Amino acid sequence: WVDKLNVQRNNIIIIANSKFSKRVIDDAYHVNSIVVHPGVDTKKYESNIIVKKNQVVSIGAINKLKRHDFYIEVVASIPKDIRPTLVLIGNVCDNNYLEFLVSKSKRLSVNLKVFLNISEKKKIRKLHESKVFLFAPVSEPFGIVVEEAVAAGLPVIGYKYGGGYVEVLNNKIGKVVDVLNPAVWANQLMLILNNNDEIAKYSLRNTEYAKKNLNTDIMNEKILAIIQKHI
Repeated sequence: WVDKLNVQRNNIIIIANSKFSKRVIDDAYHVNSIVVHPGVDTKKYESNIIVKKNQVVSIGAINKLKRHDFYIEVVASIPKDIRPTLVLIGNVCDNNYLEFLVSKSKRLSVNLKVFLNISEKKKIRKLHESKVFLFAPVSEPFGIVVEEAVAAGLPVIGYKYGGGYVEVLNNKIGKVVDVLNPAVWANQLMLILNNNDEIAKYSLRNTEYAKKNLNTDIMNEKILAIIQKHI
């Protein structure tokens, strides 16, 4: 209600964080919002040399909208001799859903590690220790964690219809998958997991991509340009 009052003011400028969000905002309020993707401080994610573990990671509130149970199915579809650990990092947590995840991972023989409310420093370290970032949420407005993963040099396997984060992804810095099929995702994952040369290429390519395209300076410059144009 408050938002609706605000957007009805004369000459109001509304900034959306993705084309995905813009469609929702414009439809709801009958406006023409401007898209500026958020950015991250890429310097924070520059890596000291950290040994990669056989693990994959995802970041986000521990609830069913993040589809963590799907990641368990993906990892379970990988042969046991090369099956990675699945690391989930979150702040807000649905305890019932977490119990469901723990039970499902045991049933499917997936080594699941969940970290709640950890420091930013520890979160970044977990990213650097991992080989791949998985992301397939339900209608995510943007998903800045994807940018964090790319800035840390991780290839991202993301769901094409999961939300606005797909707008910053491409098949050079990861894999955009158009189905929620565990076997398909597992095949994409296996192409990367045991190929150290491929992981090294992604690391170099993704960190450079993040510096050029995902840095907060780019976001700030775009917002400043919008402000200066309308004052």
